[in-house]
Amino acid sequence: KGLILNGIITLSVQNATIFYWCFSALAAGFVVCGIVLLVLSFVSKNEIVISSDCLIAPKNSFSKKMITVNFKDINGVEIQAIQKTRILNIYHVDGRLSIADSMLPGKKHFEELVSILQSNVKSLKVAK
Repeated sequence: KGLILNGIITLSVQNATIFYWCFSALAAGFVVCGIVLLVLSFVSKNEIVISSDCLIAPKNSFSKKMITVNFKDINGVEIQAIQKTRILNIYHVDGRLSIADSMLPGKKHFEELVSILQSNVKSLKVAK
């Protein structure tokens, strides 16, 4: 006997074997992706640098590529809340830079970053 899924799909022994191998390969792929993302999170340099005229931050949580945004090029900022995570979206002439609060050591540092942006960018209002 092969495989019967909810009485709707019936597979022969040979087709059930193929199904199980495909399902196993998919599960193994998820495990490999998880391990790669875990390693990248430890290897990537997640540091945010604020100078007198710009902000330098990683493109995203797992990226090694650093993005430089001049304060004069910032068009707007908003804080997006997704469950317990807050994300600072910085809109600038070249696109958007998103900084999640989990990229920083603590919630206090996230608030400090928002405050620094408000003080360095003229006429900036943070949308919450």
